[in-house]
Amino acid sequence: MEMIFREAERDDLERVVELIADDAVAARRTGSYGEPHIRGFEAVTASPDNELIVAELDGEVIGVMQLTFIPGISRNGASRLLVEAVRVDRALRGQGIGRRLMDHAHERGRARAAPWPSSRRTSSGPRRTGSTGVSVTSSRTRASSSRSDGTDPQGPLPPHGCARFSAVKRSQMCGGGGPFW
Repeated sequence: MEMIFREAERDDLERVVELIADDAVAARRTGSYGEPHIRGFEAVTASPDNELIVAELDGEVIGVMQLTFIPGISRNGASRLLVEAVRVDRALRGQGIGRRLMDHAHERGRARAAPWPSSRRTSSGPRRTGSTGVSVTSSRTRASSSRSDGTDPQGPLPPHGCARFSAVKRSQMCGGGGPFW
């Protein structure tokens, strides 16, 4: 069983909406699959600065996320990566698929010269079934801080904004410690 990540296709859209609306909170905001989702999909896929990524396992879409690349003026014109709507099939949660989606987001960011999310917020909230109830914001960027030898004078970046967690939550969510986490 090999998981692949790819850009969503129109035929994936109904499943994507199903994944996004898979809890009471999101279901109210997302609604049932229909014309508004088709228009949204067309707008996202028409934009060169947006990617709707699906995770596929054995031919089935099991996860989704939307990536938006935001060009900037600050930080020497660095682009930023916004990661939204990260969802994993309810039956497969807790198996590291969400982490693999985020790793893929980082790879896409590096490929598009937006090496780290400048603003990533995961808001699960306690009303969501199976959520961790955490909200994360990470604001370090690598665009202007690396040395000519490729190392970073600030040290390694904590994975997925872990610097913002308490020590206990870092241990639970981020797998340990480091100079900034």
